[in-house]
Amino acid sequence: AIAAAAFSHKAGRIVSLILVLLWLPLNYRQMRIRRNTELAVAEQNRDYMGRLTKLLQDAPATNTFIFDKSPAGLHSWGVRAAARYARRPQTDFNEAEIRTKEALELSSKPNLAYLIWIPGRERFYMVNRTENTADVPYIVMNEKTPLWQLGDGWQGLEVDYQWTNLEATSRIARPANAKHFEVLVNVGPDLIKKLKKVKLEVELDNVKIGEQEFDTPGWRTVVFDAPPSSAPNAQVRFKSSPGFFYDANNPADALGIAIGGFGFPTPQFPAVVRPTPKQ
Repeated sequence: AIAAAAFSHKAGRIVSLILVLLWLPLNYRQMRIRRNTELAVAEQNRDYMGRLTKLLQDAPATNTFIFDKSPAGLHSWGVRAAARYARRPQTDFNEAEIRTKEALELSSKPNLAYLIWIPGRERFYMVNRTENTADVPYIVMNEKTPLWQLGDGWQGLEVDYQWTNLEATSRIARPANAKHFEVLVNVGPDLIKKLKKVKLEVELDNVKIGEQEFDTPGWRTVVFDAPPSSAPNAQVRFKSSPGFFYDANNPADALGIAIGGFGFPTPQFPAVVRPTPKQ
């Protein structure tokens, strides 16, 4: 406005009026071009905020939030502000970004919610745990995954699977008399093309129960014998080698293997099945 006033004073009213008459339709045209993008961003933010508000209406005790990415127009600080706004007038809560040391520490707290945004798919979902939520014996990688049972070494949900690092840990419930432990892996063609084969080792409570090598792409279900135990839960560790790198061979960026599900299948929590590759 200051620049326009100064220009008008120097150039005169006629020239200024001509420029305004040119600027208005050009501005309107640009607004029409951008509005679909801006309205789509606004709709994503509205959906994010609406679902978060609904969560706190259904589970008002939720006071810990772990978030993974956010809509392009919301940003990480927007997620924190959304949680603060949804909890008003209460302002005390815990928050952290997933796959950080702080998030791992907060994952043991009750009344916890994970807020997950999947870029590319433009989808938002959330899973929450109350103090009465029990651990499950079989974990499926989907929009209902109990992320608080996953420990360190997970890369984040993709389409029905998660990549591990060279090592990844988890905690699962252990049904009485459980005899078999299953793992569903997704062996990608790029991984086989580059590495020729990949090896997966599985440990339960620091005891190795088996290993398997994969040299062809596709979904595979591997079943291991589980040693007897009376413990109500089990600590799981996956070890993969040699490691898959998209870029430079930085060990911190190494990917292990993509896992679609694992655990002790039960009638209530059955093992997930994916199409086997055609021979």
